[in-house]
Amino acid sequence: MGNAEGVACPAPGTTVLVGADDDKKRAVVVDSPEEVPEEEVANTTITVRMINATDESLGDPVEVPLGTVSPAEAPRKPYASFEEEQLAFLARQQLDTLLASDEYSEYVRTCAASQDELLGFVRQIFYNVAGQDWGAVQPDQVAEAVISALQWRDEHGAGDILAWQCPEEQLQALPGNVFKHDREGRPVVWTPVFAVVPSAEGITEELIQKVELQRQVRITEALKASGTSATTNVIDIQGLGMNALSFVSTIAKWGEVSEKYFPCRVSSSMIINAPWGFSTAFSTIKPLFGARTASLLSVHGAGEETLNALREKIPEECIPKCYGGTATVNGDDDVMCESILFPGGLSPAAAAVKQACLDGAEAKA
Repeated sequence: MGNAEGVACPAPGTTVLVGADDDKKRAVVVDSPEEVPEEEVANTTITVRMINATDESLGDPVEVPLGTVSPAEAPRKPYASFEEEQLAFLARQQLDTLLASDEYSEYVRTCAASQDELLGFVRQIFYNVAGQDWGAVQPDQVAEAVISALQWRDEHGAGDILAWQCPEEQLQALPGNVFKHDREGRPVVWTPVFAVVPSAEGITEELIQKVELQRQVRITEALKASGTSATTNVIDIQGLGMNALSFVSTIAKWGEVSEKYFPCRVSSSMIINAPWGFSTAFSTIKPLFGARTASLLSVHGAGEETLNALREKIPEECIPKCYGGTATVNGDDDVMCESILFPGGLSPAAAAVKQACLDGAEAKA
């Protein structure tokens, strides 16, 4: 760590260990010089916030001797790297300063992003703006992206969006919802694309944004309840043949709400029941999903391939019956978990899938 000019100090926002070798505790650096002369190390203090070992929260700032500080092996959760942790920490400081201004609405000032959400914006800038170069990601970029997203949410009524009811006819054309959890406890978002009717009467860009905003707020609540920071997404394109390409392309455009205003909250996305040859054709529209989201997508053919992929990620009791699991909501015949996944009722395509599932179960009985 030392050199001819002095001893380098840990940068603000990174995790370190503080204390004697037999009693080291984790902390995050708040303030420290870039370097100090070697002979001054014993007389130098830096400011840190100790990490609560139970919930990873931070304590109040305290000064500790630089000589008792050593590098940590890994950043604190939920960060994957020290770069992520440092940028989120510095962005939080800038965000708190910016939001102290009266120019922002009460919603924007009081709904500052959680640490998990802030990490999502750090990753958004890293993947989609900075070309995956940490050196090109600036804390002020992250803070400004958060404020821009909060303002958009405020302008579109996020504060009371859960009380809004989409007209039933349009809701039937836009099925999908959060339902159950995967093997890691993450909420699962099911999108039955085969039942989407993009050309249905009354389906406007404004309505789609509102439905997606409501869905994202529900996802936020589900993430808080589960104590996780990302979802597993299931996108079902059964029966669409190669028309699935245009449908998935449309869904990707609708997903701009999550990409821009609720970024990087997905751990994996499975496209299931894909027709033969879809994987090759899908590569042409994959960039529509954004760099990070596209890297998390996997495609699975119909039948056993889809069933195995679902069971690998999701417990059988959390997979709806129509997909080969055991989950229902309103009795054994509710194979589609209709009240949750199809709250506007079944479209003709969804009704046909339900009937085929019931017929198959009867034939096996």
